[in-house]
Amino acid sequence: MDREMANSTPNQKLQPSTMSYTVEQLIVVNPYNPNILLDLENYVNEQVSPQTYSLSANQCLLRIYQFESERMSTQIVACILIKASSTNHERHFHGGFTL
Repeated sequence: MDREMANSTPNQKLQPSTMSYTVEQLIVVNPYNPNILLDLENYVNEQVSPQTYSLSANQCLLRIYQFESERMSTQIVACILIKASSTNHERHFHGGFTL
């Protein structure tokens, strides 16, 4: 969960010490920003193998997909739903459908 992401804005030089954020920080600061889409998709892929799960990051990505439907990845959505259904928390699976 402490994975750091680069703030991806075009034509901006990134300074690793000042311009990196955790996924949790990205979704708090920019929950509807389509520029974080790739970071969130990569984070979903990281959740598939290990025993990690981030409801808030996954919900944020699904919300962005609502507004950026042309950028939606059905493979990522499938991973989110499978991961949500395999958690011990039943509310997480049902929460994905109430966006």
